[in-house]
Amino acid sequence: MEALDPQIREKIVKFEEFINFKLKEDLRILEQQLDKKNTEVLEFQQLKDTIKVLKENKMDEKGFKTKVDIGQNIFMQAQVDDASKIMLNVGLGYYVEFTLDEALVLIDVRIKIFNKQIQNLKTEVAKTNAHIKCMLIGIRELQGLDPKTIDD
Repeated sequence: MEALDPQIREKIVKFEEFINFKLKEDLRILEQQLDKKNTEVLEFQQLKDTIKVLKENKMDEKGFKTKVDIGQNIFMQAQVDDASKIMLNVGLGYYVEFTLDEALVLIDVRIKIFNKQIQNLKTEVAKTNAHIKCMLIGIRELQGLDPKTIDD
């Protein structure tokens, strides 16, 4: 391989810096957001399943006993007399009381919104990965190497 022109070497360094410090950081942030949204969907799905169990076993009418973690894995027995309504975080730290049926409707809407956001984030991840790959192809061409031999 022949020695590279200093200007080309400088461009390659700038491209590599852009990939490592901008595109890969963007990718990391997008993946964190994607993980957060997936976790939120799972939490809402668990809440939905819990509400369904409450309704199926008529625990919303007659109440139930449970154990509550009061901190540092210390549990206390609790009695729930009326489980017909629950408080849901609607955002910005505000909680609203809902009947179980209303809560199920809200949960379904929130899950749909999160799934749409997840699709958008996946699209952004794919675009960022494509930009990284294009930059790597460009670097290989500047180096005079075969751009088809890029390892993922």
